[in-house]
Amino acid sequence: MSSAAAMRTQTLSQGGHECEWHYLLHTDGQTFDVLLILTAIQYEEGALLHIAWNDITITQRKATETQLRINEEKFRTFVEDANDQRD
Repeated sequence: MSSAAAMRTQTLSQGGHECEWHYLLHTDGQTFDVLLILTAIQYEEGALLHIAWNDITITQRKATETQLRINEEKFRTFVEDANDQRD
């Protein structure tokens, strides 16, 4: 089953689906990350009317998270080295 089919199945069974998605722009090869939110919109009888698709660009957030992980590792190493020198 493709990723799109799996997301559609989950959206229909649970009423919605949220995930991170990585886009590649074919025109220039640039990539960007989005938070993808799918919501099933149904008639009162439960029949599917539409699946609403909303994407929010999170490329900067992902870059910030990566930098935070790097800084946390540097700090952890600094503290461990300081403790080793104290012992």
